[in-house]
Amino acid sequence: MLCTIVLAFSAFSGCLSGLPVQGKFTEPRAYICQADAGIVSVLNQTSGATVAKIEMPARPLGAAVSRDGGRVYVSNGRNVSIIDARTNKITGSIPTRAPTTGHLAVSPDDKRLFVVCDGGLSIIDLARGKGNESAFVEGVTAMDIGTSKDGKYVFTTDWARCALQVTNTQTGRLEMTINLLSRDLPQGSTTWKGEQVALAGQAAGLDVSPDGKQAAVGIRDGSFVPIVDLQSLSVKETISLNGTSYQGVAYSPDGSRLYLAHYDGNRIVALDTQTYGLAGYIPVGEKPMMIEITPDGKLMYVTHEHSEVKVVSLPDGTLLKTLNMIVSGNGKTIAFNPAAAD
Repeated sequence: MLCTIVLAFSAFSGCLSGLPVQGKFTEPRAYICQADAGIVSVLNQTSGATVAKIEMPARPLGAAVSRDGGRVYVSNGRNVSIIDARTNKITGSIPTRAPTTGHLAVSPDDKRLFVVCDGGLSIIDLARGKGNESAFVEGVTAMDIGTSKDGKYVFTTDWARCALQVTNTQTGRLEMTINLLSRDLPQGSTTWKGEQVALAGQAAGLDVSPDGKQAAVGIRDGSFVPIVDLQSLSVKETISLNGTSYQGVAYSPDGSRLYLAHYDGNRIVALDTQTYGLAGYIPVGEKPMMIEITPDGKLMYVTHEHSEVKVVSLPDGTLLKTLNMIVSGNGKTIAFNPAAAD
């Protein structure tokens, strides 16, 4: 299973730089949170070679990279550590009101950080010299997180109610909850290509399409994937699937494919986003959980439950490398940096 805002809360220790990034790494990098080992491994994104190992003050559960590539935010314990991507050194930390769960995201303008904690969503102001919690949205129980393209909304998956929560980042309020078990039909049922499909399961993985118009939600213990229209904030399509437990989801950077981690099927399922028809299968081994795709769309990193990380080439699906790194399988345990400063 996947397990793991109120007023300004606590002072920020450390320094945040609001300056633009000046250079780039000679190679893109990947950051992998190894909770049990207490480290974040920095890898050459393409070759998988280890560049650095960063010891964390507590178990690292999730990571997110600033849009300018200069900082990496890592949730651990009751803090978010800030790593300077130029030096791979921790330069500060931001306290959170409650323990973090490993689900976090940076706003498109790089001014706010959204961190899921036990019992709520912490909205952190990243303006230069601040780094304080500006709001705490109670009732958010996320299993994954994403943002709208304009940064107005944060989307989180509610495991227990199989729903998508919508938080308004400007007001700091949980604005609505979208039921993923029905679509203008009785609770627990829907139709797909003329067939009646009984719906059940728990909302797990989440990804927003590259154009920002829709989001796909993975359903644990279910045989369907809802597609949510992010303009009308309603379920647009419910895709029926063979087998159960499609947990992690990820769009290709060009938006042409939607990849689903089939937990019970030991494979990745690829769908054509034009028709939502089957585009192929990629065998990846036992119990795949979450998927992250590199910004250039050439590689897919797949986490497995209490097991190693697989690196697969796209679009052909060839297994390139198995990383002997045990991750929790929960949270945003892998983050990519295509533009970090030298």
